[in-house]
Amino acid sequence: MSPNAPHVTYPLFRAGLTDAGFEVIDGAESLGHYLFNDIAALIAYVQLVPWDVPDDFTVERYADELLGLHERGPASGEPFRATRKRFWLKAIKPTLG
Repeated sequence: MSPNAPHVTYPLFRAGLTDAGFEVIDGAESLGHYLFNDIAALIAYVQLVPWDVPDDFTVERYADELLGLHERGPASGEPFRATRKRFWLKAIKPTLG
């Protein structure tokens, strides 16, 4: 679950498809991590995937938070670790017959 989109979860979307009359035939959730050796790499990443950050994200607006992440991670010799949670679903609409 993303803090920016708590309504976007595997169970909720699966139930929504079922409630809409679809048959869910496959799907899965995945939990993993990204490791960034420096905050510049994190910034480059989020510029490629803006849906992974708050809508109001800019480097300037989040400069203090980014500096804090840098000091707790790469500046201390540890990479910055970010959680990655994804899911996918495959569903079909049964034919009427």
